[in-house]
Amino acid sequence: MDFVKAKSLWTIDLVMLLQNMLELNSNKLTSSSYLFCSNRFGIDESYNHLHYYKDAFSDDQIRVKSLFEKAEQQNLPLMQVSHMSLNILIDLVSRENVVAIVLLDNTIFINSMANEEAASNDDGSEVSYSGHYVVLCGVSSDNNDINIANMNSIRDGSENHNHCLVIKNPAIWKETQFVTPSIFESSWRAKGTDEDIILVTKLS
Repeated sequence: MDFVKAKSLWTIDLVMLLQNMLELNSNKLTSSSYLFCSNRFGIDESYNHLHYYKDAFSDDQIRVKSLFEKAEQQNLPLMQVSHMSLNILIDLVSRENVVAIVLLDNTIFINSMANEEAASNDDGSEVSYSGHYVVLCGVSSDNNDINIANMNSIRDGSENHNHCLVIKNPAIWKETQFVTPSIFESSWRAKGTDEDIILVTKLS
């Protein structure tokens, strides 16, 4: 967060940080590339009403607009996608050298998981949107992993999944977390996320 110098983090902040890291390591033998995909490049004015954004929305608006302008001037790899299907995303991260940094609504994510306390504010009131980044690092068809994902879900027990998603979640102690496709997708497509994804590829 020292690089961002802001209270809240937007995906374009991560893009600029990633770009800076790649430039610093440009002389190394192993390199990476990325692609930022979103259904909106800019700020949705209606997000000002979301509790997660409203405290710093005015400052964020100026900074984020400036960063998108800078990204456009530098011709950084950004692609606006009105609706990326989950199947396409799964196909991409199924490749050995590809991971995705994904913005989720953590309120939906937590409230869909078993053995997790429902997200709430300090006063006990219900939380609306809460942005949270995870790394989607693969897909598993292993029955044990699928069973864990189903057991972790409070709503998907009756659904028949032949795979689950493998994520690294900085909010939990486990090295990896197994998640059902429906929980992941509903958290990813929630209002406030713009369905943001940064695809990162390790180049040989």
